[in-house]
Amino acid sequence: MNDAQKNEAQLLEEIASLRQRVVELESQTAIQTLIDEKAQEIARYRGLFNQSNDAIYIITLDRIIIDCNQRAAEMHGLPLDEMIGSPLTRFIVPDAHQAASNIHKRLLAGEKLPPYERMLRRGDGTQFPAEINIEMIYDRDGRPAYLQSIVRDITERKQAEEDLRKSEAKYRQIMEQASDGILIADEEGYYVDANTMICTMLGYSRDELLTMRIADIVAAEDLAMQPIPWDEMRTGTVLLERRLRRKDGSLFYAEVSAKMLEGDRLQIFVRDVTERMQTEAALRESEERFRTIFESAPIGMVITGAERQIVDSNQAFQD
Repeated sequence: MNDAQKNEAQLLEEIASLRQRVVELESQTAIQTLIDEKAQEIARYRGLFNQSNDAIYIITLDRIIIDCNQRAAEMHGLPLDEMIGSPLTRFIVPDAHQAASNIHKRLLAGEKLPPYERMLRRGDGTQFPAEINIEMIYDRDGRPAYLQSIVRDITERKQAEEDLRKSEAKYRQIMEQASDGILIADEEGYYVDANTMICTMLGYSRDELLTMRIADIVAAEDLAMQPIPWDEMRTGTVLLERRLRRKDGSLFYAEVSAKMLEGDRLQIFVRDVTERMQTEAALRESEERFRTIFESAPIGMVITGAERQIVDSNQAFQD
């Protein structure tokens, strides 16, 4: 091999070496880029982890907390470093240990669990209601690696539910003790609630009324003469008299007071005024009979007031 050939061979070796070096550098750059991307991804995850409004726990398969966010520490009233390394059982109320153990076994068996509610403990021993979502995280080979749990303190929600329950119970008590019939209707006129008194008045069961509309119990003639005043009820209380139809078809006079509530609910108070109407009719009839006798009497008649002044007289007297 002459010098020219040697020089060419050396040059080719150098080129191959340079190419290999370029490949190595590109590979290192790609690896570094991947590392940087993973670092950014981890930083983003850690940011979300720490900023979450829910408590997040990373738990070993033997139920030791190896990581958690600040919210978890605050929820249990402990420093973050004291949370790390604590057994999960530390935060489970005594009467729930067996249930927690059963859940752990189900997770290890590969079962996916829906969110559930459980009482948990704070560091000072006090308890609070929590909504728990826990799942098994698997490694690349499909083997169980660790547990991840997201927990929400639902004390406020439970209190709101209890307040609502008490409010509804109080509302129901008022409804049932009312001497008037009470109906609640939606914006389409369908009844959504009814008290016992209105059921008694109309002869329908509550379930039957909840399939009916306002127009179903109003006498057709009254409804034709005066349609339901929806616009007026949206701006204030409407008071009117209507004949209502019972289940057996009979009619009775009712005084109806209606107004729109929040949520497009119409509140209707119904009072049976049949007796009052009959009394008023009897009074009118009595007054008419008296007027007839008074006017047709052949002798003069007068009606005087408390101070003996004449307030009325018949024709015979005037003649």
